[in-house]
Amino acid sequence: MNLMVARQLSPEAYGLSAVQFHLITTTILFLSREGFRRGGLRIQEQQTSSKYQQGATVAERVLRITWLILPIGAVVSAAVCMFVLWRSAAAGGDLDYQQAVVAHGAAAMLELCSEPLYIISSTRLEFGRRAGIDTAAMITKCSVTLFLVLKTSLHPAL
Repeated sequence: MNLMVARQLSPEAYGLSAVQFHLITTTILFLSREGFRRGGLRIQEQQTSSKYQQGATVAERVLRITWLILPIGAVVSAAVCMFVLWRSAAAGGDLDYQQAVVAHGAAAMLELCSEPLYIISSTRLEFGRRAGIDTAAMITKCSVTLFLVLKTSLHPAL
């Protein structure tokens, strides 16, 4: 599917998508979730004397922390998008490019919504389920991208 998308785009549009937009999305996702992923995987079943964690399962304990990914992700997404838009405006930015940056910021936020459940499935060692979900997400992403590229009414920057 990625090859079909690449054949439909000009080299400039493909380069913009493959480099700049990927960098924006990756920056947002890495800064928002990586610390929580590493910390969430370290939570284990254990007996604790804390009154806040008595009787809590691993999933409950992970969820108590990982929900913070969403507000932190919103702040990081807004900051990264504002920085890119500011740099774009300083260079005489294109309106279509600016709309695409905002769309990638929103898409990163949407991806962050599944992160708490992803971390819980990782702590439970449910790798088969996780692989199936990742495969379905990738096929959906490629299909939507191909549809949007083939739709002629959209500008290549989107």
